[in-house]
Amino acid sequence: MNIRHQKLWIIAIVLLSICMTTCRKDISIPNQELDKLFCSWEWVETNAYGSFGPIANPASEGYSRTIEFDRNGIYRSYKDGKKDEKYKFTISEGTSNYIIGTAYIINYKRTGIVFNNDSPISSQAIQFKGSDTLILHILDYDGYYRIYKRQK
Repeated sequence: MNIRHQKLWIIAIVLLSICMTTCRKDISIPNQELDKLFCSWEWVETNAYGSFGPIANPASEGYSRTIEFDRNGIYRSYKDGKKDEKYKFTISEGTSNYIIGTAYIINYKRTGIVFNNDSPISSQAIQFKGSDTLILHILDYDGYYRIYKRQK
């Protein structure tokens, strides 16, 4: 290997090292209880306030859905095991019509190159029931919420 190739390899290794240490950054969370969010969750059902039972679930819809949140602020959704959505997310304190007191809100943003990358595309309020149930309240006027179980 000549000196020119050695220099290129050294530069590539240095740049890769810098990228690996600066690009991957844990998102900040306003409450340590939210640490439970960072794992994979399996969709159980979707409900609406005022309904008398689930309005959708894997059996009624004919597919399964799994979601995952990682500490780098990336949300992924899988339909029948195949990835179908990927967004950046942040978590902030806020209010919700569905949660008494302080609510913790997930704000989803598009990944990739788009014109308005800082504008949230949707938001959900986070609620936990024990350590293995996640409820995501969709912050719109329809009053839907989705229930997920922690994957083991």
